[in-house]
Amino acid sequence: MPRAVFTFDASTLENLKQMTRETDSKSMAETLRNAINGVHVLGEIMKRGYTTLIVRNPDTQKEETVVIEALRDFLKFPEKKRG
Repeated sequence: MPRAVFTFDASTLENLKQMTRETDSKSMAETLRNAINGVHVLGEIMKRGYTTLIVRNPDTQKEETVVIEALRDFLKFPEKKRG
């Protein structure tokens, strides 16, 4: 498997460690892979014109709306003209 080396500032590294603990990932590399895949999926959704996710807690049925517009600049998608 190809290898890559990353350099993180202290805050980002601590966030990655926390994510690894919270997700019971086997390693920080696995956490980073999963995060990259998640961003990729959101990017594919955005390419189809969607900008908002509605997430539901299966235990409480409570819903929240998540706007994914903030990913537009990160993923370098051009802004869609509305109306």
